[in-house]
Amino acid sequence: MVIHRHLDMLVGVPVSPYISCGWLYSYLRFQTRSGRVAGYLWQRATQRSITHAFNADFPVQENMIHPPYVDVERSFFMSIIAPPEIFDTLIRVSGHTLLVSGYFDNRVERNANLKRDFPLIPWHGEIAVLFIGKQKPFLTRGPPDSVIHFAIAS
Repeated sequence: MVIHRHLDMLVGVPVSPYISCGWLYSYLRFQTRSGRVAGYLWQRATQRSITHAFNADFPVQENMIHPPYVDVERSFFMSIIAPPEIFDTLIRVSGHTLLVSGYFDNRVERNANLKRDFPLIPWHGEIAVLFIGKQKPFLTRGPPDSVIHFAIAS
């Protein structure tokens, strides 16, 4: 289940090739509101803090059926010319659900932030972690760091 990507369905309505772009943009503007979703981001740029607020579009009728669109890709520093494929996975650890998104690219140097937190994992790319709730699509506070580190190291 990919939660943060735009698919051919927007707010439960199929996107037809016959719909004009102007109508689609105005429809989306009235059906969503902008916001932020908290998570962790191990960027390639060296930073002490891994906490990150991801840009998100929340449906007016937010629920588990219509989760927000979280733009994880915009937070990554990837090559525009031949961007690597981004992978997503849901991980359940100790009763917590995490959405882990990331990419691996041998063309870039080893991620210094991941090297600091996970010295035995030679990761060339970036990893984002979002906290999935049971009654809300995303949580503002995640599980303990030990749970997140266990999920990434596994």
